[in-house]
Amino acid sequence: MSTRCRGFTLLEVMAVVLILGLVFVVMGNAYRTTVGPAAMSPSQTEAARRGLLLVERVARDLQGATLMQKPEAMDPLEHPWLFYADSRRSRDGADRLKFDARTAPASGEHATDLAVVAYWLEPGDADDLRLVRWSSPALPEGLDRELPRSSDDGAQIVASGLTRFGVRFTDDEGAVVSAWDSSTVERSGKLPVAAEITLALRDASAPEGERAFAKRVLLPTRPIDLEQELSGESKDEDDDEDEDDAECTTVRECQAANASVFAAGIAQAADPASIQAALDANGDMCWEDLEAQVGFDFQVDCE
Repeated sequence: MSTRCRGFTLLEVMAVVLILGLVFVVMGNAYRTTVGPAAMSPSQTEAARRGLLLVERVARDLQGATLMQKPEAMDPLEHPWLFYADSRRSRDGADRLKFDARTAPASGEHATDLAVVAYWLEPGDADDLRLVRWSSPALPEGLDRELPRSSDDGAQIVASGLTRFGVRFTDDEGAVVSAWDSSTVERSGKLPVAAEITLALRDASAPEGERAFAKRVLLPTRPIDLEQELSGESKDEDDDEDEDDAECTTVRECQAANASVFAAGIAQAADPASIQAALDANGDMCWEDLEAQVGFDFQVDCE
């Protein structure tokens, strides 16, 4: 008795091909959604890290911007406090900034942490832009809004490959502006209440061809004594100013006494990091002064 071998029909072969095709499609989609992004993640992570570090650096300098109290006998234009910002290339706000700020302490017999800081955009390679930072520990002897050049001492290119950079400011009335000049009558002796930093790095893998970053920071409002800074001398702890400060509850003391209230208020804020940074930067300020100027609403009584 012979046995006949039965082959596959055309319909069965087509069914197998169809099933295998579906399997390969599913596997391909799974690869693109898992393995593909994982393979691209190192470059994307590096671009994100660069952008975050850059915006944090600008934010840190702006958070150090400070007012100055001058001796009554000093000419107002002598060693002027300056916060100047305008725009030449950007539609995202000021792309040229120059201001006095608290930075890392300088070395020397009468070291001070006060410095003049400047940022500006300039053309880079191809169609890219680059951001330059300059700083000097020497206060100018007269009003000087001019920015240095990238070839000057103290200047360094902090980032290249930018497509845009700008800073907008919020004044004490809540208006958002793209320029600031503390030497004018309107802005004399005033800092912005807050600053919104926007920048973008060229990134071919991003949908818009760039990777954007933004950060909002609150600026300090407590002035420093210019006479003390220029002399390099420290005040006695028993002087009148310290006695007045001792009569108020500082931001640090108020926060320590109302930790849970502050934690809840910060968590509910639109930008918790900026709120915390403002509290940390003004820890020795009277709470009632900071609360009135910045508009905190934490429902605490620290007066």
